[in-house]
Amino acid sequence: MERKTAAGGRTSNKAVVYDGIRNVIQEEFEWRGGPSLLPGIVPRGLLSRRRQMVLAVFDEYLPDDVVVRIRITASMAATLANLQPDLYGREGPGYTTTRGANIAQAKTVLASDGTWDVVIDWERFLNESPESQAEVDDQTQILEHLAAHEPQHILMHLTSTDSSDYVDSLTGSPTVRAWRHYVGEAIDEFRCELAANRRVTMTPTHESTASDDIEHFRRALNESAAHIDDNPRRAAMQALGAAKEMVKALGYLAAEYAAGGREPLPPSPLPTGWDEYIGQFWPDIFELFASVPAANESASVEFLTTVLQATCKRVITWLTEIGIRYEKDENLNDYCWWDRREF
Repeated sequence: MERKTAAGGRTSNKAVVYDGIRNVIQEEFEWRGGPSLLPGIVPRGLLSRRRQMVLAVFDEYLPDDVVVRIRITASMAATLANLQPDLYGREGPGYTTTRGANIAQAKTVLASDGTWDVVIDWERFLNESPESQAEVDDQTQILEHLAAHEPQHILMHLTSTDSSDYVDSLTGSPTVRAWRHYVGEAIDEFRCELAANRRVTMTPTHESTASDDIEHFRRALNESAAHIDDNPRRAAMQALGAAKEMVKALGYLAAEYAAGGREPLPPSPLPTGWDEYIGQFWPDIFELFASVPAANESASVEFLTTVLQATCKRVITWLTEIGIRYEKDENLNDYCWWDRREF
């Protein structure tokens, strides 16, 4: 791969690769009236400036000897399927960008040779003229935030503090352990977001989109409850999936609050459904998230495991508080009791 020179004359192993994008777009986006995929005029040199910005951010966070390919792609699902067919290809569960009420915009994966691929949606690199300078600046801010977030996943792997390094050591009841991967992922995302938010906040903020997250959660619970009688396992698994995405969304919100030194007060304006679904849960889940350091700060696996266990327990009681009691028995059978059928 192409080797770049980082700040201070250091040699960097970070480079940009284009996946699924026509060659005419691969230059500097310095053309007028582009192909049908990109109507309009892309500001001259915009891709080059943003590409160099992303490389500089990765170089700032990662050691020089870490090899990273930053893949700008027209299809995250297709690129990930090519990179890891067993997991994301036809033989695996595949990859979708839907994350509750949100859309994934980047994904970091470890290659078999120990190098890394960071897949980023190409739309994050683009603005069409004649968009305003404010719109261009907002898009650049989003991209810089993503560029600060993704290397944090690599740092956690390098320091063996990614949740995959400790979730299976979690003790406790089968019900608590059933949440370990879901909650571990949320803790990882909080740690990455905390580091990224200390550099530049996401736009729009997670506080401003909390109503969307809660509304999606409520709709998902109603969809799952519709199958309580005809397919109770499906109902339970759908409800747990909805709860997983809500907990992750709260992790993003907590990182925003923690980076700004804010107390765990409700968002303003108060999101619809906050008091009913999140109000009692928020101070506790915030305190748990905020107790862990950012991904680029030192952390012990023992401490992270303790937080993971406490968070799993609190998630279980939260679901009970809003009317869903889930248990897994010693034989790993799943059970779910519903106190309500409408949310």
